[in-house]
Amino acid sequence: DDTPSTYIFIECKNYSEDPKNPELDQLMGRFNDKYGKFGILTFRNVDNRKRLMERCTNIYNAKNELIIPLTDNDLIDMLKNVRDMSFFDPTDQPYEEILTDKAKAIRVQTY
Repeated sequence: DDTPSTYIFIECKNYSEDPKNPELDQLMGRFNDKYGKFGILTFRNVDNRKRLMERCTNIYNAKNELIIPLTDNDLIDMLKNVRDMSFFDPTDQPYEEILTDKAKAIRVQTY
């Protein structure tokens, strides 16, 4: 809501280990005032979710840049939400809850 973003940058990593600072730095390198400061980092799985969320919170607090980390399971849950809708309303965005919850957790450190 308060993170400027003309574009949404997305990095997809096919890693078997947790994303670390270099992966976050790569995504942050795309941020600027003209194009935006919001991105999504997708990857297979995370063992230390709290540490990754702390890294995202540190970035948000220091630079007002928001990176939402999404695992394969998050993406599968989003797809299930779409599939499980009993009817389709074009204003519904069933994936929004997962994105909103993660953004809120990063902003207010509730992970």
